[in-house]
Amino acid sequence: YLRRPLLVTGNPGSGKTSLAYAIAYELGLGSVLSWAINSRSTLQDGLYRYDAIARLQDTNFAKNNTLQDESNDNLKTEELDIGEYINLGAVGTAFLPSLLPRVLLIDEIDKSDINLPNDLLNLFEEGKFTIPELVRRSNNQGSGKQVMIFALALLIQSRLYRLGSLLLQNYHNQKDSDYPTFFTVYTADEDIKATIPGGKVSCYAFPIIIMTSNGERDFPPAFKRRCIRVRMPDPNEKALKEIVTAHFGDDFLDKQENKDKFEDLHKTFKSSSQSTDRATDQLLNAIYVVTQQVGDDEKSVKDLLLKRLNIAD
Repeated sequence: YLRRPLLVTGNPGSGKTSLAYAIAYELGLGSVLSWAINSRSTLQDGLYRYDAIARLQDTNFAKNNTLQDESNDNLKTEELDIGEYINLGAVGTAFLPSLLPRVLLIDEIDKSDINLPNDLLNLFEEGKFTIPELVRRSNNQGSGKQVMIFALALLIQSRLYRLGSLLLQNYHNQKDSDYPTFFTVYTADEDIKATIPGGKVSCYAFPIIIMTSNGERDFPPAFKRRCIRVRMPDPNEKALKEIVTAHFGDDFLDKQENKDKFEDLHKTFKSSSQSTDRATDQLLNAIYVVTQQVGDDEKSVKDLLLKRLNIAD
C-alpha cells in the first residue's frame, strides 16, 4: 500500500531470504524474482542487459550471407530485431505491468556499492524506467499503430464491442508517429517474453520488494527513511520445534528418541552467550544426521555441525 520496500535484517539463518518466498506462497503471487548483490552490482544489471556485441556479430554474419540484387549494387538485408538482444533482469521484470504484484528479493543489499541503494530508491519512487536502446528505435519506426489496431480488433471480437469500435475509429485517424513501437524482449522468467511499448516500462501493481541485510554496514538515514525496516526475531524453543516439524514431519517429535535428541541438541545450540554464534540451519543439519544412527561418532558430528560461527576453523 505504501509502495515502499522492506529492509529485512537479522542474524544468519533467521529466515530473511525465506520471508520473500513465504510472502509469494501465501499470497499466490507466483515465482520470486531474485537478485543476489555483490560489490560490482549496478542498477542496470538488475534492470536489463543489452548484448550489443552479439547483435553486431549476427548483423555481419547476415550481410555476408545475403544474396546480391540484380544490379549488384546493394545488399538486401533485413534489420535484426533488437529485442532479441535485450534481457530484463529481476528488477526490470518486477516492474513490468501486471494485474498482481511480483515479489522481488534483493539479497544482501549491504554488500553493494555505496551508490546502489540510492539508485534503487529513485526507481522505487518513480515505479518506471526506460531502455534507451529501445526508445531510440521507437522514434525511428512507425509500426505501433498497426499493433494497436490489432489489439483493438480483439476487443471488438469480445464483449467490449462498442468500446473497441469507438477506439478503433479514433486510432484510424491518427498518424503512425503518434504511437510507440512495440518491442518483445526476454525476461528473468524462464521462457517468457514481454512486450514493451516504446522502450518504456511502468508498473501497474507495485512489486513487493524485500531487501535483506546481514548488518555488515549501516545505511544513511535518507535510505532507511524510505524503507520499512523489519528485524527477523531469533527463534525460541517453541519456534524451533515448529521449524523442525515443518522440515521432518508432524510426527517426528512424537517419537521419544527423536525428542530426546532434539532437546540435547537444543541445549548445545543455545549454550553460547551470543545468539549470532550459531544459525538455525546448523541445528537442522545436526538433527538430520544424529537421527540417522551415526553410532559412536555422534559427539564428533555434533561438534562439527554446531561449531560456532564466530570462531576460526
